[in-house]
Amino acid sequence: MRNRWGEVPFALGGLAGVPFAGKAGLGAYAHHVPDEGKLLITFAPHVGVGIDGKVGAIERAGQVAISSACGAGIGALKTLTKPGYVPPSAALIRDLDDTQFEWIKLKLGPKLDGIEESENPVAFVTYMMYELVRDSMIAQVKASPGIWQDCSEVALLGGVQINRYGGDRFQPLFFQTLSASGKSTDMYKSAFGLLPDLTEVLGDAEAAQRMLKANLEGGLSL
Repeated sequence: MRNRWGEVPFALGGLAGVPFAGKAGLGAYAHHVPDEGKLLITFAPHVGVGIDGKVGAIERAGQVAISSACGAGIGALKTLTKPGYVPPSAALIRDLDDTQFEWIKLKLGPKLDGIEESENPVAFVTYMMYELVRDSMIAQVKASPGIWQDCSEVALLGGVQINRYGGDRFQPLFFQTLSASGKSTDMYKSAFGLLPDLTEVLGDAEAAQRMLKANLEGGLSL
């Protein structure tokens, strides 16, 4: 985007790509839009894939040791599956100096059902994080009517960012637009073709169909 428009993108995300800037951040972003301009928002959790194909690992330039990616997602998975761990409740964020990680554990915990059926737990968690980021981003757009004073259309492009030594990749999973008049348009098929089959990653065909349905029906329409 820098190469195309020559500007530094406005950052809405925090750990794992969750839009922790919230509605206030989205409003601040909208204030940067030129008259009659439009917003393009990209969102994605990230995951490393090592040279040997291991999901959740990445060889970083200048480092000998292999790093975890996404560190927040993998860290939350390890914590949530630790024997005896009691998940946080919405009424109790335990560590106010680590609120983003606490939020991820709070939201990710209920989505781990069925992870034992997946061929790769880290890949499974990555797509669950995608759902969390997608749903949060859509909810913030819908809950921010003030942005239409600054722009005529919002486009959301979402997916999974894949970090690899020598160059990153992006797997698109969501591409929709919403106009100030309330008209929504799904652009995914015309831009990218059919959605990928996530049956192996999510463990069963039913779970994959639920994600597909959520992408197609749970989008920007008001």
